[in-house]
Amino acid sequence: MSRLDEAQPLAEPGDRPMVDLPLRHGDADFSLPLRSEDAPDPAEGSARPAGLAPRAGALAADAATLGLLWAAAVLSAGLARGEVPRAAGLLWGLPFLLLLSFFATVPALILFGKTVGMAAADLAPIASSLGRRLDPAEATRRWLGTLAAVATLGLALLFTLRGSGGPTPADRWSGRALEEVES
Repeated sequence: MSRLDEAQPLAEPGDRPMVDLPLRHGDADFSLPLRSEDAPDPAEGSARPAGLAPRAGALAADAATLGLLWAAAVLSAGLARGEVPRAAGLLWGLPFLLLLSFFATVPALILFGKTVGMAAADLAPIASSLGRRLDPAEATRRWLGTLAAVATLGLALLFTLRGSGGPTPADRWSGRALEEVES
């Protein structure tokens, strides 16, 4: 008998243990997205919209995470070959970095509703009827919007500057803005 078989059911919703993954109990329809019980009702007033400074911090944290993963891959490749990669050999790393960016962002938005950088900056998507997590199409469009802002060196964000908390390309394309939340 395993420890999971011996686990006692939780008495009240407030007694939920902290888990990293949104696990389901009992019979569940896996074709439907999960609804987060902790998400506020979208009809209620929510936290304030996220400004550009926390968004820049989240982008920097995500970029640092991607940079570390990319550097680990480059160093591992160099170790496997027994020589340090040359500058011309690093060109393969740019498409890999784009692919790595996609797989570090989109699954995190689908599973947890935020990336590593968003969690560090206390940002989350505005809650919908499905909670704070994004569906795959919204997550992919958010990634593309962020990629557009980075590719234009921030020029796409000029439309955001017209008001505090204005929608960025990622907000407009995904249909879900970010807000500052308390951790």
